[in-house]
Amino acid sequence: MFTLDEAIKTITQDEVSSLLTMTQTRFPDSIDVWLKDLASFLNLKLEDVQETTDPLFTGKPKEYPANKLNNNCQEMIRCTISEAPAETQEHMFYHCVQMMLESSKVHSTYGYRVFLQLLVQVKPSVVISKLGQYEELVSTNTNNPKKCLSILWALSQSARDFKCGLRIWFKVMLPSLSSKGLAPFCVDYLENLFKRHTDMKRVYGEVSVREYFHMMDAVFEDHHFSNELKKKLVALYPKMKNVAFGGKNPPAARTVFPSYLTRLTQKCSKDMKTEVFNCLINCLVTDKQCYSVWCQMYTNKLLPSSILLQHLLQNWNKLRSKLDKKLLQQTLRSFSITNDELAAQGKNSMEGYGQCSTACRDLLHEMEQTRFPWFWLIFLLCGVVSAIVAYDLFSSPSVKESKTMRFMENYGVLGFVEQVWGRLTMYYGIVYGWLSVNVPLYYGKVEAVVRPQVNKMVEVTTTMWVKLVDVTAPYREWLLVKLIAGWHWVYSLSPEFFNQLGNYISIAWSWVWDNVLLIYGHAAKLFLTAYKWLEQNLILNNFTAKSLQQMYSTGISAIQNTTMTFVQWCGQMIKTTT
Repeated sequence: MFTLDEAIKTITQDEVSSLLTMTQTRFPDSIDVWLKDLASFLNLKLEDVQETTDPLFTGKPKEYPANKLNNNCQEMIRCTISEAPAETQEHMFYHCVQMMLESSKVHSTYGYRVFLQLLVQVKPSVVISKLGQYEELVSTNTNNPKKCLSILWALSQSARDFKCGLRIWFKVMLPSLSSKGLAPFCVDYLENLFKRHTDMKRVYGEVSVREYFHMMDAVFEDHHFSNELKKKLVALYPKMKNVAFGGKNPPAARTVFPSYLTRLTQKCSKDMKTEVFNCLINCLVTDKQCYSVWCQMYTNKLLPSSILLQHLLQNWNKLRSKLDKKLLQQTLRSFSITNDELAAQGKNSMEGYGQCSTACRDLLHEMEQTRFPWFWLIFLLCGVVSAIVAYDLFSSPSVKESKTMRFMENYGVLGFVEQVWGRLTMYYGIVYGWLSVNVPLYYGKVEAVVRPQVNKMVEVTTTMWVKLVDVTAPYREWLLVKLIAGWHWVYSLSPEFFNQLGNYISIAWSWVWDNVLLIYGHAAKLFLTAYKWLEQNLILNNFTAKSLQQMYSTGISAIQNTTMTFVQWCGQMIKTTT
């Protein structure tokens, strides 16, 4: 008995050609008969091969077993398939799947599998129109995992097209995640699909919001997954979210906010809560209309709202900078009014009412509290201490006689600093001495080893550059001639345009140059004025506490006189106008 690989190699081009010739002669206008005869012929040639227990061909290439068929035979079959209309191709795919399921008990079905693969190579989207029927096939064969895996394997051949692959996964494989026997293949299929296709932009918008939420529920809420499958799905979830929202935040977060909020329950998993919290916060940040949507559904969603409010309260210090504080306060006040109305109507026993009422009150109190300005206090203290030290140093006859230095000396700070400085100087001397002895030594050794190689590399690079310049000389000359000719041709299309463009550039440059010179002149004048003032008041004057005090008094008097003059002028203008 042949193995599968050996049996496929026995199929020759002459056999396929003679079969096609005979079938086309007998049924010249029935291309569906040609295709069925081809599929039956392939399966007949391979029916004696023992059917494997693994319908997925684990460990084999993606195109196996069709890749073992003679290339000329593959091309002949593909050409015949391509001549068929789309409806016939779709019918043939479904026919082969049905024959796989019905004939698997009697003999092997490798021939139908090979034909399916060749059919998908011609038209990857051949399964899209009948996905509902394939989903029904899987559901009716749930008790036979081998048949279900055979159907999923046949559909997975369309993964060569990214869009078709995604549609297959969401329509057929996503519902199959609930089956322990099918879930590993479905997850591996999705993982391989994203590995095979890396350009996510091609499928933006292919996943609907409804399908995205179905996947979200499957990833975070189904508890029958093994840890390995769970990790794979969680890793794939961001990619699916990216595809659903087109690589951006939800285009209208207000439309998905209710769906996220509804998923907040006491029984939902920790991972689900974390993801929903992040999505809800993102919705509130990106779309301000989500606050009004939340208000509208608050009464009907008291329990989810209480969970979200408690999360906001517990993480307020982290979220205060992200959320719109004014809108959130208005929303919380609206919730408080609604809570009072529910209490007045005797509906305060509703699930979540007590938690909502407490969370609203506590969160409003937290938002209305003013935070102690620790940063500004520390900044003020540092500034005051720096000013006091600076004034002490400048007002003392010398630095050593200042109160700051005496304080540091009395309390041992100065001695400690001198000790640290001595240690640093000592270690610096040790390190410097070691480096001065060893660096030249090691540099000489490295130079002796590396210099010949560097010289050789420079020589080879120089030779290659000279050769490259010589070889490309005619091409560079040709390119220069073509560029000049191209410029003349472009210029000849509209000489007036280029003349006007030159005039506009000249005018713009003149304007920029004039303004730059004007700004430069004013800046230079201001700089000279400041320099003369500093020269008269600080450089030429004695830099003492008395001179600083005199300069300070003069500055204060000038500011006071200017302020009084301005106030008097304002008073006169007011009297004049009245």
